[in-house]
Amino acid sequence: MSLHQILDVNSIKVDLEGMETEEVVAELVELLVQCGKLEDRDDAIERVLEREAKGPTGIGDGLAVPHGKTDKVDQLTVALGISEEGVDFEAIDHKPVHVVLLMLAPADQPGPHVLALKEASMLMSMPQFFDRLIHCRTPQEAYDLIKAEED
Repeated sequence: MSLHQILDVNSIKVDLEGMETEEVVAELVELLVQCGKLEDRDDAIERVLEREAKGPTGIGDGLAVPHGKTDKVDQLTVALGISEEGVDFEAIDHKPVHVVLLMLAPADQPGPHVLALKEASMLMSMPQFFDRLIHCRTPQEAYDLIKAEED
């Protein structure tokens, strides 16, 4: 599964405003609502924050992958946020998070988000890719970078 195939330019934000987990989750969920990929904002935020309460999804090396399962989506729904400054996401390495990949998966489909997480982790582990991604200035630039790297 390629990340660029499930991402949409309109679901990428390169200048996250939030500085903490809850703010960033709400910001990315709102982005999904605005681009027509999600209708129930409150349910999505609740599901993702419920999962966060079980253990932070800041996996280290500047990446967080907050996610949740809901019956309000019928396929894996993804938003990408970038913060050049960094966000406090309670990451396991205690460092700021610069890339946040929010995923909402249908409650009855456990597989797709695991594959997307694997792809995102592989991409982000490439030092040059990660550095270039956090310096993207537009959603299109970020999308094109992801697509070029996956192709």
